[in-house]
Amino acid sequence: MDAVPRYEYATGGHEDEPSDDSQASELSEEDSTWISWFCALKGNEFFCEVDEAYIHDEFNLTGLASQVPYYDYALDTILDIDTALESLSEEQQEMVDSAAELLYGLIHARFTLTARGLNAMAAKYEDVTFGRCHRVHCEGQPMLPVGRSDVPRKYGVTLYCPRCNDVYYPKSRRHGKIDGAYFGTTFPHLFLLTFPQLVPPSPTDVYAPRIFGFRLYTGAKRAIEDKPAASSTAMGYQESSAAAAERGSGGATHGAGTVREAGHISHLGALDQLIGSERAAQQAGPSLSIADALETIHRVEAAKGRRKHEASGTAPKEEDQEPVAWDDAAMLTPGLATERFLELYRSLEPAADARGSHVDTRATEDES
Repeated sequence: MDAVPRYEYATGGHEDEPSDDSQASELSEEDSTWISWFCALKGNEFFCEVDEAYIHDEFNLTGLASQVPYYDYALDTILDIDTALESLSEEQQEMVDSAAELLYGLIHARFTLTARGLNAMAAKYEDVTFGRCHRVHCEGQPMLPVGRSDVPRKYGVTLYCPRCNDVYYPKSRRHGKIDGAYFGTTFPHLFLLTFPQLVPPSPTDVYAPRIFGFRLYTGAKRAIEDKPAASSTAMGYQESSAAAAERGSGGATHGAGTVREAGHISHLGALDQLIGSERAAQQAGPSLSIADALETIHRVEAAKGRRKHEASGTAPKEEDQEPVAWDDAAMLTPGLATERFLELYRSLEPAADARGSHVDTRATEDES
């Protein structure tokens, strides 16, 4: 009669759940064993009954003695061998009961990899004891228990769906408290290799997000994720341009060049917006702002020609009045336009000392 509360403690003793005394009382002590009693407890439906012959073979228990406290007492409890537990204190007896559950779980993980264990779990799989996949497109596919680690007391058990190849938490809170190491990381995959006829086909339907009935472009999410990076890049260009303007308007000697610098900044502002959207352009396709790209290139090359002649003090030649135009818009892709923008950007942002050297050169020529 003392065996019932001792076994009850081995299941974890959930305080907020009804007691399983009625279940245990239905099994007579003469006909039941500790293993059948343990597997019949509510919440232990995932376990199969390990053959006692398997447990009696010491080879199958190699290495478990170092993982389980009170190993000998726990093993005797599982095999229903009478031991002198009276010599132990009440606290020690509770530790033995807990160790018996741990030992059985680790033995169970090994047994399910044998032929008899796989057949026992196949019967539970066909009865959908482990539940069905929560994913809609898996259409109620039965699942298999799997552990995320073979080390006990690390993760709870999860359920593997062989159709979508993903794992899920059990719906029942009782099942969620089972240690995942009691099933191990190998079981479901070896199970499907052993029973290939039970491998389901991959799902054919895939959920597609829609807005007002229209499917979202696959690159839209990536473009949104890249937007903050593009904005910060454009902001960096604008800050460097503003700094260049400050340097250009710092002295009275460069007063005549301030207007030219302001015009230079306005052109760079247009470049900043287009360069900053480089990633979005690559995602959206070759038709993004081609006309704007051509117009910006014309403006920038015209400004470049004017700056060259103003710096040298010569009149522009007739062929330099109009910039070279890229008439064939089909030849200009966003990637090529971006390279052209960067090239022009570098050529239109001379260092402060370079601007000073132009002024000094002109002053020397006037003196001569």
